[in-house]
Amino acid sequence: MWLLPRLRLAFARRPWSYWLLVALAAGFAWWRIASLHTAAERARDSWGNTVEVWVAVDDIPRGGVVWAERRTLPDAAVPDVPLDDLAPDALAARPISAGAVVVPADVAADSATPDHWVIVAVEAQAPTLVAGDPVTVFAAGSAVCDGTVDTAPTPGDLAAVVALAVPPECAATLSATRFDGDLLVGRRP
Repeated sequence: MWLLPRLRLAFARRPWSYWLLVALAAGFAWWRIASLHTAAERARDSWGNTVEVWVAVDDIPRGGVVWAERRTLPDAAVPDVPLDDLAPDALAARPISAGAVVVPADVAADSATPDHWVIVAVEAQAPTLVAGDPVTVFAAGSAVCDGTVDTAPTPGDLAAVVALAVPPECAATLSATRFDGDLLVGRRP
């Protein structure tokens, strides 16, 4: 308690010492802010170039519409192959977390169907599918043929009609096995 009155008396007798203390405090504050600013500039420069990428705005389930926005990120934080262009109605080929950089593997292909393949409607038990998914059709306990999904059923509808794109030789096999029993459509990774 005795220190404060003595300090006030010392500053009253020598005002230059008060202003010296104020100048030192201001100089220290300026030096600290300048060093933090320099450190931030150095850290930003160490990242290198920046790249504009598509980043998911919210969690997107598999088969949901991809809702993403363009953001500028450091080159070091971007995957090797970011998505260049995103269609407004693009569907997610797999679940995408909010804040994740969207890559081509995250977006379902518009049409992965070769021109010479045949589109067949198969009434089968199927998992949640998205157009462009690679699938295998099973019947009587064995794999019948491989193909891709052309039109996906409503999610959650296990006994639905699935439009599959299959090679021409497989279409005949599918039509024959269709009447023998139930078909099962399995998604390949």
